[in-house]
Amino acid sequence: MSFLDETQSDVPLLSEKHSGIPEFLLDKARKAKAGIFETRTKPKTTKDRRPVIPPGVDQQVFDTALSELGKQLGQANVERNDKQLKDGWYMEHPNTHDLMTILDEEELVPSAMVYPGSTEEVQQVVLWANKYHIPIFPISMGRNLGYGGAAPRVRGSVLVDLGRRMNKILDISPEDYTCLLEPGVSFFALYEAIKAKGYDHLWIDVPDVGGGSVIGNTVDRGVGYTPYGDHWACHSGLEVVLPTGEVIRTGMGALPGNNTWQTFPYGFGPYSELVIPLDIRDSVRALTNTHLVEYSRSQTLEL
Repeated sequence: MSFLDETQSDVPLLSEKHSGIPEFLLDKARKAKAGIFETRTKPKTTKDRRPVIPPGVDQQVFDTALSELGKQLGQANVERNDKQLKDGWYMEHPNTHDLMTILDEEELVPSAMVYPGSTEEVQQVVLWANKYHIPIFPISMGRNLGYGGAAPRVRGSVLVDLGRRMNKILDISPEDYTCLLEPGVSFFALYEAIKAKGYDHLWIDVPDVGGGSVIGNTVDRGVGYTPYGDHWACHSGLEVVLPTGEVIRTGMGALPGNNTWQTFPYGFGPYSELVIPLDIRDSVRALTNTHLVEYSRSQTLEL
């Protein structure tokens, strides 16, 4: 694609892609994209490059490992990072590198990208990584550019993109003001779903831009602009795949069949984070879904 074609190609909509935008923002997005591309001074792609492999793993073992994972997830869901790096822009962001890098572009790139579609497939990826001693780096959508976007902490890691196929809104409760989301759900998508269902009494608290993952922003302790701005404080339960491949649910979700998981964030006994500080940005834990508290429009306006 030429520079002109890339500049003039349309911005993806939510109806076309999980990371797209609502249709009512299309004109603004087109203008923003044109402004960015027309004033860009950085080359839009890198030079021809050699693919990287995970540290401590030779090429033959890595090839065997990727082939095995492709059989488990489907070959279309396992992709080598062996092409030119294209920066794109915020609404068409890469999962191959940091599009706003301050280091050499090749400094922090994954060796491959994989796209699990369920909690069970995330488990398979983690067990596979343990088997071959391959570092993995999970992202939800990779749009937190202040933290390096999709760039892995260790060069050559396999990037686990939890957003491309795990992007469903599993539940919205207008009575409890809660929702259950997968990692690929953006603030745009949640807003559009609430509006489509006619829940006019619900309102969501959004950070600067609505294209980021609700879960990603929450676990990065992101903030919004209403009195409910501490998004981490508003979550109510997580489903997490641990580095061992085990799955845990926090809060009341740890109890089988419990119906208060979305409304009560604590379990029985003391609250562990008051005793042992937890690093909520630990990238070896893959969050597969979470519950979040939504807000009453009337209450927010009164405040």
